[in-house]
Amino acid sequence: WAMMAFPFAVDLANVTVDGVAAQNNVNIKVMVYDAAKRAKESIEFWTKSGWVDLQGTTIAANQGFAVAVNAQNGDEQTVTFASAPQTYDGADKEVALDRHASTVNEGADADWNFFGNPTLANAEKGANYALYIYNAEDDSYDEYASSDVVTCQPYAAMFAQSADDFNSLNFSAGTAGALADANGVYGEMQFSLNGEDEARVI
Repeated sequence: WAMMAFPFAVDLANVTVDGVAAQNNVNIKVMVYDAAKRAKESIEFWTKSGWVDLQGTTIAANQGFAVAVNAQNGDEQTVTFASAPQTYDGADKEVALDRHASTVNEGADADWNFFGNPTLANAEKGANYALYIYNAEDDSYDEYASSDVVTCQPYAAMFAQSADDFNSLNFSAGTAGALADANGVYGEMQFSLNGEDEARVI
């Protein structure tokens, strides 16, 4: 499993697995997190999983999701996510946090939010929250408080729990130079011009 997110919506029709069109629950499995389901099924401070199969074909922007490939097709497979051309404006972004009170036990911590980094390079900021970022190296979660300074990688997904009076997180876009340090994100573009061709780079 890989936990990830994109700052733009992706249609599953534009996803390939080793060059073959992705088919959910066949050669790829995409799961999204349903915080309302988790809250509804909270029982005596124990919460059932909120993971559900992707409904429809669109992976929403800034939505955290988990993806796995069918192991029967090989140990190492390449998954390619393509989308329409996107414009990155470099501005700060705000992501709303939903709070779903437990329908069974008021004290259960059912207000989990699973979302993604909406900027290409950022430092997370805010107050009155707990942030849990998955660490794939040792299969655990690193916990951060609102007093911590956290730099989130592009396309990373994270869990957050908010206080009663806190309903969003703000992400600072950071500096363009930080892009070169992010895995899989490069600050270089190559193209060729022929004859009278013109180009505009934004």
